[in-house]
Amino acid sequence: MPDVTAGVDEGRVPQETFDLPGALLVIGTEAFVTALVMFVGEPWLAWHLYLIPITLAGIRLGPVGAVVTWGVSAGVIALATPQALIQEEWPAYAVCLFVFLVSGLLTGARSRQLLGRSLALESTSPLDPLTGVLRHESFLARLASEIERAERYEHSLGIVALRVRGFGDFTRVFGRYKADAMLEHLARVLRLSVRSTDLIGRLGDDGFSVALPYATPDQSHVIAQRVAEAIATTSFEGDALEPAVTAEVDTASASYPTDATNVLELLEVACTALPPEISQRGVGATYPS
Repeated sequence: MPDVTAGVDEGRVPQETFDLPGALLVIGTEAFVTALVMFVGEPWLAWHLYLIPITLAGIRLGPVGAVVTWGVSAGVIALATPQALIQEEWPAYAVCLFVFLVSGLLTGARSRQLLGRSLALESTSPLDPLTGVLRHESFLARLASEIERAERYEHSLGIVALRVRGFGDFTRVFGRYKADAMLEHLARVLRLSVRSTDLIGRLGDDGFSVALPYATPDQSHVIAQRVAEAIATTSFEGDALEPAVTAEVDTASASYPTDATNVLELLEVACTALPPEISQRGVGATYPS
């Protein structure tokens, strides 16, 4: 049974990760400028272009990336430029290299500052940045409010919990990027399968929960079945060998006040009704071997 009170991945503060595409962009630009410097035969005519990869490194990789790129650039300049010219024009070289370094550091610092603000704003948003539905903690808060309203006006409240069957196998076969795309697509299918007044939230790494105001136990069960059928007929992006794959979800429903009297009990009843996770490949899904 999942821990409904614990924070899950979508509820944590987003963490900065290494920007591999940015690093490849910087390396490619650095290599292009180096080839150009070597090609012109007179390096001092083109080495000013090293400001481009240094600036890109500051934007994409931060101050450390800018310093590393600056060091590589300075080394190439020192090796490609005749020593006699460096000795003769060393003040101009020193000033330009210093300007390059300061420019990269300032660009990198500003880039990290803007990224930090973006991550801080993202962490305070009630919505999951991947799927656009409520984060788990935000969903619990909204569900508690709905239960209070249901108690006040003496009406029922349903909840549906669902988990992708074999999601771990899908991630292993197709990769995390395609798994995230599946979750994003699942969220769109959920929005089309329930009412606009229903609340959708994340539940763990591989599931969702839906709060159904005014829904009776029978209605909640019907909606759970409808959601499962809609997802079963939906195709998800695979890979070159299997462009379209299908998946199934396990669903369970519960109702207030029939099954529980508070938010944690209600979600716990629904989660407990879900069958145990199946890690066996291919069970309930058409993932290739």
